[in-house]
Amino acid sequence: MLRGNSDRIKGSNPNADNIATAAEAVLKDGIPVRTAVRQFGVSRTTLQRHIAFCRKTNNSENMELNCAYYNRCAVWMVFSKDEESGLLQYFIVACNIHFGLSKKRLKNFLLNMQKLMKKKCLKS
Repeated sequence: MLRGNSDRIKGSNPNADNIATAAEAVLKDGIPVRTAVRQFGVSRTTLQRHIAFCRKTNNSENMELNCAYYNRCAVWMVFSKDEESGLLQYFIVACNIHFGLSKKRLKNFLLNMQKLMKKKCLKS
């Protein structure tokens, strides 16, 4: 067991379905959070964060819960999934023709692409 987080199941990798199902069980059925953590094998802090998000975004008139799992690191994404996969394909082709980039040059390339595409630049 992990120290300080006794409700987390060691070695569990919950998927989005487990988290959404656990959140719905807590919100709709009134199951305690600790019971839902053990039953669905999710992290307590992740479940609590997800429940707070569901409570904040759902209307009281609309009884339908919108408990879709979201990745909170997604707000830091600069490129969309399509742009990212296009850049990845470019780097793979560049490596295959022996024109690979060092880590420093790759970071400079991505920063320049970010500026050319007028993307929001993250402070680092």
